[in-house]
Amino acid sequence: MATREGKDADIIAKTQEDNDSKYEEELLEGCNALQTGELDRAEQHFAAALKSVHVQGQHKNEAEPLYKLSEVYLQRGIQSGDGSDYTKAAALCNAALVRSKREYIEEAIQNTRKAVICP
Repeated sequence: MATREGKDADIIAKTQEDNDSKYEEELLEGCNALQTGELDRAEQHFAAALKSVHVQGQHKNEAEPLYKLSEVYLQRGIQSGDGSDYTKAAALCNAALVRSKREYIEEAIQNTRKAVICP
């Protein structure tokens, strides 16, 4: 007979699996919409992906939907010429940067510096 703790752990694991699946699905749908130029739809899907991980406190997983949202606003800025869209894109990109794995970014910066200094 399963213990109460075992059943609770199974429920938590299943919920996490469902949330992960929803996150991936929302990102995929957002990418598809972005590729076809459906910016409003892309924004909705990326925001839903962000919300699914933000509520759970999975801040490291927030980087990708934040970055994708920045792409939406960049495209809006290109289409509309509205400077506030560019500002939003930059802010979202910076938010993604803060939540990303900094060691990879620092390594990329170092590699870029080396390429510029010693081509």
